[in-house]
Amino acid sequence: KEQYAVAIATAHAWKVQNNYKNAIREYNKAVVLHPTASLAFTLGDSYQRLGYLDKARDSYEFAQELDPGNAKYSSCIATTYVGDGNYNTAIDYATEALNIDENFAQALATLSICYGMRDNAMMHHHYLNLAVKNGYSKQKIMDTIKALKKRQ
Repeated sequence: KEQYAVAIATAHAWKVQNNYKNAIREYNKAVVLHPTASLAFTLGDSYQRLGYLDKARDSYEFAQELDPGNAKYSSCIATTYVGDGNYNTAIDYATEALNIDENFAQALATLSICYGMRDNAMMHHHYLNLAVKNGYSKQKIMDTIKALKKRQ
């Protein structure tokens, strides 16, 4: 228990300082000692912030295994596929998140982004309106599409 507490506290301290590499090292120690969905999610988030999409995806999938009824985990898996440019798989995972929570704004935004990247204006606008209705920033969606198109 003490090792776990120290690893969590140290990881959090590193994350607050935006030192994700050191935070990841400590989160990995903690997840081995006491695996929880929220800890696996936090590890995935740290990996994703560094651009390690495969490792982030693995962590999110582990979180999903531990807590399959949480839309956030499926939605985060979808965002890693968006980062890889794999929009079809991202759509599958975002849709899975919506099957858990039909108003999950992040999944709605991901679908809007995916359809925007695939030049499907009707579906893009449909999900854009739903995402905004559920509290997601329209500007953030549009900025993400613009940035992704620049990378192509």
